[in-house]
Amino acid sequence: MGRDNYGHYVNDKGVEIRTSTDKYGTDHVDIYDSCPADNPDHGSIHINYDSDSGKGTIVDTTSGSKEITDTQCYLTTACMRHMNSNFDDNCEELSILRKFRDAFVTKEDIEHYYKTAPIIVEAINNVENGNEIYKYIYENVVYACVKAIKKGEYDFESIEAIDTELFNNHLLALLEGKEVEMPEFDFKLGTKKYNGNKIKLAEDEVLVIEGIHCLNDKLTERIPSEQKYKIYISALTVLNMDAFNRISTTDTRLIRRIVRDNQFRGYSAKDTISSWDNVNRGEEKNIFPFQEQADSIFNTSLIYELGVLKNQAVPLLEKITNQDVEYAEARRLLEILRYFVPISPDQVPSNSLLKEFLGGGDFKG
Repeated sequence: MGRDNYGHYVNDKGVEIRTSTDKYGTDHVDIYDSCPADNPDHGSIHINYDSDSGKGTIVDTTSGSKEITDTQCYLTTACMRHMNSNFDDNCEELSILRKFRDAFVTKEDIEHYYKTAPIIVEAINNVENGNEIYKYIYENVVYACVKAIKKGEYDFESIEAIDTELFNNHLLALLEGKEVEMPEFDFKLGTKKYNGNKIKLAEDEVLVIEGIHCLNDKLTERIPSEQKYKIYISALTVLNMDAFNRISTTDTRLIRRIVRDNQFRGYSAKDTISSWDNVNRGEEKNIFPFQEQADSIFNTSLIYELGVLKNQAVPLLEKITNQDVEYAEARRLLEILRYFVPISPDQVPSNSLLKEFLGGGDFKG
């Protein structure tokens, strides 16, 4: 058993195996007879199993036709019935809805859905016009919601997407010397996980938090202002290409993000560029209005960083073809990077903030 170029496990017969467990305890095993990225006509088996309830789904395409068990989620069932033999449990619709669920839906609402959904599925399956009902659900619920999310009508970076009540409970508990278990978000799988990551502050330690909402008092509304010290951190680039053309702070930050998103989140440069406008809108809404509330401002730009980031950014940008709408932006960034001599990441100190994007730094989350 080894790994392919994408980091997935592959046996000596070329069978690719992926495993994961979501925050609800459902185990997922995805088995492909060849790499999906290299072979669009791959066969696959997707196993999704809830060890607590004993319920799950198995989707098998290896025989040329698709055999599908039923599911206890009527949204998934609606997608199954709509797509028929083209159904994939990791299809775009379900992936987008799951990310929306993890970002916005409360724990109580999620628990309520998974209690009532099996009852709804059973009821629909027992009526003659069940397929018509699933068609209605797909067209008027699944498709309508996915379309709205893709248009940006839901703000995933809104502070309302954060469980501020849980966050403040954890902050208060930590400041009182108690131990808390912190959830982690797996960007590659698009789901939140509890991995037993427990933390506790020592008597002589301070608590440091970072994020786009940290200057907003609403994030830490239960913490007295005298116990908070706010620092606004930004990369304010001071480089010029010549006497008339400067390298903008926005370009430096985009190149940083392209490298980081690929390194830690599994995103392509195309993905990062396509979402960049949304990121900028989020900053204008969630950061800039609160920057004057900062107690200090810290500039993280480094004179040598583009030379270091060039090593990883250039190959990622070159994967964008002239068939992609992001092509022009990719070529523009490549033209900027052309002015820089590559610098080995080994030359970067382990305590440099640049390690946040490269990996291998001293600071751990």
